[in-house]
Amino acid sequence: SPIGTQGPGWTCDGKALDNMSQTDGVTMNIAFRAMQARNYPGFTCGEEKRLATVTVTKEVVNNDGGNNVVADYQLYIDDGVNTFPVTSGVTAVVPVGNYTVTETGIPGYVASFAGPDCDGVGQLTLLEGENKACTIVNNDLPSNITLVKNVVGGTVGPNLFGLQVDGALVQNDTSVEVNSNVPHTINEVGRTGYSFTSISGTSTYGKSCPAVLGGSITLDEGETIKCTITNTLNP
Repeated sequence: SPIGTQGPGWTCDGKALDNMSQTDGVTMNIAFRAMQARNYPGFTCGEEKRLATVTVTKEVVNNDGGNNVVADYQLYIDDGVNTFPVTSGVTAVVPVGNYTVTETGIPGYVASFAGPDCDGVGQLTLLEGENKACTIVNNDLPSNITLVKNVVGGTVGPNLFGLQVDGALVQNDTSVEVNSNVPHTINEVGRTGYSFTSISGTSTYGKSCPAVLGGSITLDEGETIKCTITNTLNP
């Protein structure tokens, strides 16, 4: 029992036993209860989104007369549910996951992926804290002109009229690659005893062949046209 009780509670200093060593203890049950100071029923807890960064870069190659530039394309990354627009060369913060890099394509250009982090079809995986990059290269396609000779009367073959594109001889019914966005002249040498009758044909974008020999046509990237030149035997 405690030695020397004083006032409420108890104390024990060991003086009555000549300051002999002693051990004292107490056993009790303690309960704590915590309550909100303010009750807000709309409060919810959720997991913080895990994020990563990605940089998509657009490159445009115009080696066949193309005239489009980076600003003509809108770039996106898509996770299969949501599509996020991104700006070429600007790092974007997105949730972790599997993505496909896409774009609004322009006719007459072929797109390819140059990496370093996306595969050949523009797919990549982003883990938490990762920073990955993907480059889309668009290369312009050449335009194509095909001249077809139609001979009315006589026995002269179609290859004997000297068909020409930009002054260079071309074979009958054979596609010729030309640069886009510049005019190209359609002509022929002709043949004695035959008169020019007409030129007819429409391009893949709805443009018409020039109406006369020596006329020109300007084609867009990847646009093709077939022009039939008719010559008639003189009476």
